[in-house]
Amino acid sequence: MEELLYYLPKGGVEGTVSWMFKGTSALGKIWLKSGSMENIQSYSGYIQSKSGKWYGFSVIANGFSAKPKIFRNELQYLILEIFSQLP
Repeated sequence: MEELLYYLPKGGVEGTVSWMFKGTSALGKIWLKSGSMENIQSYSGYIQSKSGKWYGFSVIANGFSAKPKIFRNELQYLILEIFSQLP
């Protein structure tokens, strides 16, 4: 898994996802890549749960009408909710 994570930025630390998960228990536990086009936003990556188990995820939203910054925040909350529900 370490070799794969080398290619993904750590949420809250690196790259275009460095703004995410600040001040949360998910900081340093989610590696993800962002993608976007007009009215489309996506995040895909891996979560290391509190128990140490690994989970893959992908969130893709198409056709949203909110401002991109607001919508990115909403997707961050969705990913945080997924993280909080994992064992």
